[in-house]
Amino acid sequence: MADYIRTNILCQAYVHADIDDEFFDLAVAAIRKSALPLIETRAKFFLYQDAELAFESEPGSVKSRITVFGTILVALQAVGQYKDFREGALLLYDDVRRVAEVASTETLFALKARGQEIKRIEIRTGIVGQLHRIIRAIDAAESDRLDQGVKGKAEDLEAIRAEVLKLIDNINNADDVELVADELYLLIEEIPETPTPGRRDPNGAKFIALYQDNRRKLLSSLARAKRQRMKAIHAL
Repeated sequence: MADYIRTNILCQAYVHADIDDEFFDLAVAAIRKSALPLIETRAKFFLYQDAELAFESEPGSVKSRITVFGTILVALQAVGQYKDFREGALLLYDDVRRVAEVASTETLFALKARGQEIKRIEIRTGIVGQLHRIIRAIDAAESDRLDQGVKGKAEDLEAIRAEVLKLIDNINNADDVELVADELYLLIEEIPETPTPGRRDPNGAKFIALYQDNRRKLLSSLARAKRQRMKAIHAL
């Protein structure tokens, strides 16, 4: 059993299928026998060999939750050859989503559930999904689009800051905190220090100071969040 406290949720598949309560035990046994071995094989192939699975089930029809735990650092190393952290993280997102989709599909197949028997399916990409969204937002901010006003760009930086702080707080592995925080810091530094006013942004100059302040706050908050999270993890 993995030390889940020191690892992260890389992805998760939640499946709610309408199965008679009297067949609940049989349904759970089918998932364990047919679905889990295949899902584990795919997780170890697409992510890395030490990726760990956890399976939870609840009665009231069948509510199945299959979670893949691991570390971003090792998972990125297993992605293969990539140019930089940005590319590796985006490729990793594709892989964790693929594993979560396999987990949901194989669970349904094991349950022989289809059509109206399927009540709910959720594909969750954990901290990798959070990282993916942040990198996309940073890329947009770095592009300094002319179809966006300076005030909007400043607000985007504040939104990125909120997402970054949430991500760092959700990471449970010290090596992952250091890697993600340091690499995001470098990406954020690529965001222009002074924004370009949009094409239809006559008041853009009024918000340049706000933009620059939000950019500084984003960098300083990330550095502070890294120190605090590292301290909290080492204290466990």
